[in-house]
Amino acid sequence: MMDTIFSGVRAKWLPLYGELHSMALEKLGAFEEYENSSAVLWKHHTTFAEVSVKKDCLVVAFASDTLHEEWEPKKAVRTSKNRVAHYFEVTDSTLFPLLIGRIEKAYSLTQANPPKKNQAEKQEYSSVDEYIALFSEEVQDILKQVRQTIREAAPEAIEKISWQMPTFWQKENLIHFAAMKNHIGLYPGEKGVRVFADKLTGYKTSKGAIQFPIDGPIPYELISEITRFRVGEVVDAVKEETEEEEYVFDAVIKKVPDLDGAYVEIPFDVKEKFGKGRVPVHAEFDGEPYDGSLVRMGTPCHILGIRKDIRAKIGKQPGDTVKVAIKERVSRK
Repeated sequence: MMDTIFSGVRAKWLPLYGELHSMALEKLGAFEEYENSSAVLWKHHTTFAEVSVKKDCLVVAFASDTLHEEWEPKKAVRTSKNRVAHYFEVTDSTLFPLLIGRIEKAYSLTQANPPKKNQAEKQEYSSVDEYIALFSEEVQDILKQVRQTIREAAPEAIEKISWQMPTFWQKENLIHFAAMKNHIGLYPGEKGVRVFADKLTGYKTSKGAIQFPIDGPIPYELISEITRFRVGEVVDAVKEETEEEEYVFDAVIKKVPDLDGAYVEIPFDVKEKFGKGRVPVHAEFDGEPYDGSLVRMGTPCHILGIRKDIRAKIGKQPGDTVKVAIKERVSRK
C-alpha cells in the first residue's frame, strides 16, 4: 500500500500521512483506504477524502456541501450540485486538528443517516471562552489552566481563535492549543518542538505539534517554558525587522474598471509578511514617493492604488510596467 504515490522523493511525506491517518482513525473509527495512481482515497460508502503528494507538500482534499472561501483552501472544485472539494497543502501537522474536524463533516455526508453533532463537535467558534465551554468539566479545567499558563508567559499576546483553535498572537501566531479525544494538543511551531526535544521524550510529537495525554499530568511549567521561548523568538525577530525593511518588485499598472483609477498587485502574501490584512505603507513608483495602504478590495490578492497625479509624474499608464518599493509605515507612540 502507498508504494505508488509515496515513491522516490515523495517518500519523505509518508510519516506525515501516517500521522494524519492515525488522527482520522481516532476521530472517525475504521474506514476503507484505497490507492490509485495519484492519491490515497478514504471511503465510507463513498469517498469522503483523498490525500495526494507533491515533492514539496502533502495535499489533503475533502468534500463539503457548500463552498467555504473563508477556509482559504489552495483550490476548490465543485464536483456536483451539492458537493465542493476543498484542497489544502500541508508540510507539517499544525493544521491537522482543524482538517480532521472538517474531514469528519465530509465523512458524515457519506452516511445514509448522518448522526447529529453534539455541542462539543462544533467547528466554528467566535471566542476562546466559547471553545472551552463545549467540553466536559474535566477537560475545561485543563484547557483553562493551559490558557492561564500561556497568558502568564506571554502577557502582551492577544488571545483569539485561529484555525478554529485557541491561539495567542504577538506579531504572529505564538502558540495554539486544542482538546482532542485523548490528548491536549499544543502547537508552538517546528522550532518550538525541536528545541525542547529532550524534555518531550515522554510525549508524542511531530513537526510543530505536541500531544499531552488527558489521563496523565499536564506539564504546565513546560508549556510556560515553551511559550516564553516563542515570545523570545518574536521579540528577536521584531528587533531585526524594523520599518526599514523594504520590498521591491516590478508590477504592471492595472486600470480600475469604469473609473479613472489604477493600481498594482502585490506579488506576495501580505498577511504572512505583516501579520494583518490592511497595511499602511511608504511607497515609491519609479522613485516617486507616495503614502498609501495595501488592501484587498474583492481582488485575488492585495493591491496598492497609484493616483493619477503620480502616473502623470512618472509618465506611466495602465498597461505599463513600474518599479514599486514599499515599506510599512509604523506609528511611534
